[in-house]
This record gives sequence, C-alpha cells and structure tokens, in this order.
Amino acid sequence: MKHIISGFILCPVNDKKVSFSETDMFQCPLSTEVIIKIQFFFRIKMTAEITGGKGDTDNNTENQINDKNDNTCKKRERKMDFYKDVLGSPKYVVAPMVDASELAWRELGRRYGADLCYSPMFHSKVFVQDARYRRDSLQTCAGDRPLIIQFCANDPQLFLEAAKLTVEAIECEAIDINLGCPQIIAKRGHFGSYLQDDWELIHKIISTASRELDIPITAKCRVFPEIEKTVEYARMLEKAGAQMITVHGRTRDQKGPLTGLASWTHIRAVKEAVSVPVLANGNIQNKSDADRCILETGVEGVMSAEGHLTNPALFAGLNPPVWEMCLEYLDLVKEYPCPTSYVRGHLFKLLNHCFQDPGNHDLRKTYIDTLYIQYSGEKRYEEVEELKIYNLKFPPWICQPYVRPPPEVYVAKMKQIKESKEQEAKRGRPEDEQGSIKDLITEKREDGEVSKRKKKKMERNPYKPFSKARANCSLCSTCGNPSGLKCLHQLCRTCCKNKAFKENLDCAGHKIFVKTNREKAKLRPGYKEKETFNKTETLENKTETMDTSNDTGIKPEAVAISTMTTAAGFLEIITDSVQSSIVEPNRTSESIGLDSDKNTLINNEENS
Repeated sequence: MKHIISGFILCPVNDKKVSFSETDMFQCPLSTEVIIKIQFFFRIKMTAEITGGKGDTDNNTENQINDKNDNTCKKRERKMDFYKDVLGSPKYVVAPMVDASELAWRELGRRYGADLCYSPMFHSKVFVQDARYRRDSLQTCAGDRPLIIQFCANDPQLFLEAAKLTVEAIECEAIDINLGCPQIIAKRGHFGSYLQDDWELIHKIISTASRELDIPITAKCRVFPEIEKTVEYARMLEKAGAQMITVHGRTRDQKGPLTGLASWTHIRAVKEAVSVPVLANGNIQNKSDADRCILETGVEGVMSAEGHLTNPALFAGLNPPVWEMCLEYLDLVKEYPCPTSYVRGHLFKLLNHCFQDPGNHDLRKTYIDTLYIQYSGEKRYEEVEELKIYNLKFPPWICQPYVRPPPEVYVAKMKQIKESKEQEAKRGRPEDEQGSIKDLITEKREDGEVSKRKKKKMERNPYKPFSKARANCSLCSTCGNPSGLKCLHQLCRTCCKNKAFKENLDCAGHKIFVKTNREKAKLRPGYKEKETFNKTETLENKTETMDTSNDTGIKPEAVAISTMTTAAGFLEIITDSVQSSIVEPNRTSESIGLDSDKNTLINNEENS
C-alpha cells in the first residue's frame, strides 16, 4: 500500500506557496502518524488519498486550500505594507531611551545612518493628566520622520487615551507599548517587562488600541529563558494586533552588572514563528554587529540603545572623535532645546572613557558641577591602568562602545567584597562578641530582651559589629536619657549644659567651658561684675531691649546678638561702654562681632 501525498507547501523562509505536480508526488509508505509529523514541521497544507495505484487529487479540496493560502499571503502582505510603505523598510533603528532619545539626539542619529527613531518612553497616566508634560514630551520637527511614540501602561483605557492625544497633537507613524523595561521603577509601577506575566492584560491593551485607532500599534518586549514560551508570547502579541515586534534578546533579570549577552537564538525563533516584521535588539555595538544580526536572525532591522549612546555614528560605520560628536550634539540642542540633565547624560556617556583617566578627574568634577569645561594646552597621552579593563580598540577620545564586564566577573567581585567585609567585621569585634548572630539576638539586657527593631537589624546585617556600649552606658540622673560616655557629671548634653551655666562649671567631655570663658571675660578692660540674669528676667527684658535700641543709638545688629546670647545664658556681663555710649554713625556692623570660641560679645575697635 502506497500513500500518495499531493498539495502545497509554504516555504518556511518566505512563506511562498510551492505546489506539487503529479510527477513530483511523494510516493512512499507512510503511516498517519508520520503524515501528521510532516504536516507539523514543514507546515504542509495538503490532501492525501490512499489508493492501490495512481492517486487522484480532489479538485474542490485543492481549491479550498488554494483560497486559504492566498488569504494568508494577502494578510502577511498587508502587515508588511506598514513596514515597507509607511516606515520605508528601516534597517537601522534608534531605540526608545528614557531621557535620552529626545529630538536633538534623534536628529543626530538620522545624520549618521538611522532609518527610524523612537521617542523616549512616556508614562501614559502622567501623559494624559498633565498637559505640560504632554507638551514637553511631544517635541518634533519636519525632518523627524519616520517616528514611533512609545508609552508604558498597565491600563487599556489610559494607553488608548494617550495614543489619541498623541495622534491629535503630532504626526507619527505608530504607537509602541513598552513591555521591556526591567528597572525597579517599572516593577513598582507594574509596567514594562513586569507585565509579561499578565498576558491577558497585555492582549487587552494592544487589542483595544488596535481596534479603536487607525494608527498601527507595535510592541517592544524581552524574552523568557525558555524559547518555546518566548515564541508563544510573540504569537500572542501578534494575535492581539501588534503590527511590528521588537525583541530584546535578554531576560528581565539581565540588567545592570548582570546584563550579559543577548540571545539571538530567541530572536530567530520569534522571527520564524510570526508573520509581522521583527526588529532585533541586543549586542549591537557597531555596524558590523548590526549586519551580522540581520543575517543570522533573519529580522527586518536592528535597534541599538547603549551602543548608540556611546557612538551616535554607529550606523554609518564611523568612529569619530568624541569632541566632534559633543559639539555637533550641542549645536542641535541650541536648535531643539531640552533639559540640562539630558545634555549632561549624553556628554557624560560620550566622554566616559576620557574621564576614567586620573589626569582628567578634575575636569570630571567640574563637568558634574557646572557642565562647562575649559581646557587648554597639550599633553602626551599615556595609557593608564584604569582603562585597561575596558580593552579599548581605539584611544579613549574616539567614539567606541562601552563594553560591560561579564556577569561572572561582577559576581566574583561581589563575593570577594562580601568575604572581606566578613573578615573585617570579625576582626573588629572583641573576643567575647565573636559569637554567631543567633547569640547576639538572644542576648539579655538588664532591662529585658533585645528590642524587635534591633533583632531585625541584626538579622539583616549578620556581620555588622553592633556596639554594646550604648546599651550598657549609664543614664542621665535628671532626664533618664543615656548620659555622655565622657561627661564628667554623668549627664546628657542638655542637662550638662544647664548644670554648667547654673553652677559655673566646665565639662571637657561635652566641650562646655562656661567657667573658663567667664574667668577670661573678667580680664577684659571695663569689666563690671553683675548678678547673673535668670531666664525669667531675660525673657521679660528682651522686648524692652529691642525697643530701646534705636533710642540709645546702638546698632540693631549688636542688640540682636546681645539679646540672643543673653537669652541663651551666654552673656552675664554688660560693659559700661555698651550701656551708656552711643555708637558713632560711621561705624559698620563689622566693628562688632561675636567671639564664637569664647561665646562673648566683644568690641573689635578698642575704643571702649
């Protein structure tokens, strides 16, 4: 018995329909199970007849399959029309970057080979509610096309409203939903890559906008560790209505020092599984990387973010000096103003390798503080140790990618730091305190067990040498607060200060020298001993002193200082010259000052 299979095959590369003639029929013994497997792996749309000799094709069934395949091809062509006709078949794309892909930077990227640019990611809720935020965000010009505006959102109606406001305000080619932001702020706000666990919500956001808007909806996402789950995720986005998908080949956990390499294998699997255009993101540090990514994954185009920030001429295949890019960008900022923080961020990334040179650390600090750098003169460049870890291909003043160390290096470094801290903490404790954290937590104090707060601190910091001195110190006999460890009177600082003024004492532990200052004041010319003011008399006479200051001719500055120090108990003597004499008109406020070391009002001009 021979199974004769006839029908049509969709080519897995370009989805073109390939038909079988009668002479091309497969004539081989197959079981039904094998036929199903072939149909699954090669996407065969076929009809089969089991006969004892030559098989006949059912024309009606073949026509139905023909119509179905034609509809599939037309649907795919419509999706590709957006990429070809509306976007112009972009190959090199500038990624959406918060506070970084503003108009001035987009224009710089277009000068050097970028075919498509994304706006920074905007928060849909703030965008809808704040008209000023909306006005500042939607900055564009006639040459800023094609352009895609990106939003983060976790509410279908807010995303729809933000898209409508955008379409009413400016012209753009598409609206993009951010499903790839891995930062902690996205986790707190439940958007970006932290939506990828809620497929139902994502489907609703995209489908609602696709149904209500005429403008295309696109999506930018990250991958899952499993290729199969990533493929199903991409198919869900396509089914929801996304007309283009950008796949960042890193997982949600690959960020910061643990970024690592992006998986082009995941991107290729997504490209083979969906019929919409796909852009690849990740590992694009130069133009050769971009071309190789397109070749290996089969995507329509590539997107670069961090690589483009360090070299805006990336897509042109150039490596210009950093100062040329800085000056060109600053000229664009004059034409298209943006916040200073954006400018500082761009220049810092362009000059990052130059700032790593210890000889430029002073310029780095000046730049951080003022944004303006003045430099003149010449000096011979010599490679420094701080730059060797970057393995730079060009000198540091040439635009080139910033290559992060592998995650393994970071993990090993953090492990080493942790071990050194543990050793230092252990060496820093007395021998009787080197027990386990459990021993510290269960320790008893005189007034009971360790507080819950301190227990939690100990559990969070098991190797921190918590001091016991504070818990075992004596208490102030006046107020009950912990006394100063070096206080001569075993009081807290406030009580010690009051005691010193009342009883004419000194305390070296709290650095209170009332007795010493009074004895030195007695040695000054014109000193007249007078009874100490109590606090009640000081408060009653404060207003009277200020009111009579103008009548006596004493300058307000001197009266203010005198009143303040008297009320605080710092001044117990008043010289005859201050009480009776009138300050001359040509005297300035600089002639009277407060000796901060002695806490005594003095006259700088020795005319008393």
